[in-house]
Amino acid sequence: MDITSLADLKAADLPHATCESIGLGIKVSEDTAENRAIAKKMVSEIDEYLQSFTVGPTCPACDTELAGLCGSFTWGLASGEGLCGRCGYPVRGHHPLPGFTNILQEPLPYHPSVLKSVPEPESEPV
Repeated sequence: MDITSLADLKAADLPHATCESIGLGIKVSEDTAENRAIAKKMVSEIDEYLQSFTVGPTCPACDTELAGLCGSFTWGLASGEGLCGRCGYPVRGHHPLPGFTNILQEPLPYHPSVLKSVPEPESEPV
């Protein structure tokens, strides 16, 4: 899918990222009602944060792989922020998740619903 405009991306109705879709499981050390409630609350808070992103690991605008050895993620100037190395679509690489002290390091493209613009592709992407 090579979509060129933000309007096209918004019309594509892309799924939002969730704990489940990015493979982030929350397990309890002891299976008690209290621990299950805490885990459920954590998942809910993280899912709320992840609503600003698409599932990845590919760019929604040009289908380029963002993660892995051959990925095309380029770091930007702002800490944790970057873009697709092929088309310039905005991507966040560091995620401070609610309830965690560590940062999730995974390039997740921003969901089109939270963007006001995306770079217009040049004549032929490299």
